[in-house]
Amino acid sequence: MARNLGETAVAGEPAEREALRADLFLMLARYGRDPELIEKARTEVSQYMKAPESIDASLAGGALMVAAMNGDAVLFDQYFAHLKTAKTPEEYGFYLDALGAFPDKSLTRRAFDIILGPDVKNQDMFALYSPLANYRTQPAAWELFKGDFPAILKKMDAPDAVGFAQVAGLFCEARLRDDSQQFFAGQKLPGTERILQNQKDKVNACIQVRESQQGNLSSYLLTATSPAPARAGFDGCQTVDKRPVSP
Repeated sequence: MARNLGETAVAGEPAEREALRADLFLMLARYGRDPELIEKARTEVSQYMKAPESIDASLAGGALMVAAMNGDAVLFDQYFAHLKTAKTPEEYGFYLDALGAFPDKSLTRRAFDIILGPDVKNQDMFALYSPLANYRTQPAAWELFKGDFPAILKKMDAPDAVGFAQVAGLFCEARLRDDSQQFFAGQKLPGTERILQNQKDKVNACIQVRESQQGNLSSYLLTATSPAPARAGFDGCQTVDKRPVSP
């Protein structure tokens, strides 16, 4: 489907086709870890930092996110520098959201400090969702969030902070579900009761799907590829050598 859509927008194409291209790029690069698309993201980010208008806006945000997921402290510093000099709200938002996608937990701490600092406006505080949704840094980000919550409340009004209760729905394990429910209940923010129940239901649904389908998925991935021995893959997970086996 991605090949049929092509890599760049076509003059006069429907907005739905443009959006689908961006979604497929992000899906294949972020979750499928397609090496060609990861490299393409790096190239597009390099060009975007030189001339934002030269990259299709529908792809730019995803490219910045994918490059960050595979990036280091040098790229983080570049993002922060461009965040401070962004010429449009869109450009600013792309860089801000991508700060939370880096895999290094020390950069997660820096992302929190930046979002809580003077360079980020109060209304943009919800960028904290990005490191909390990042599965590589989620547990560490949650601990940072709890410790920094007093600072969050200092930077934004309590009525606005109610929206952060939706963080309780980002998880997919019982420990973080229970801890987040207990934490937000203890904050006694008005109007969070229904939000927390909805988020608890969301996490429970995720846990149920994981428990019922994880074995099926693992079996499928093992049997759908060649029977070559498993080798270490991304994040130390086991993957399978897909090279064809000689007769």
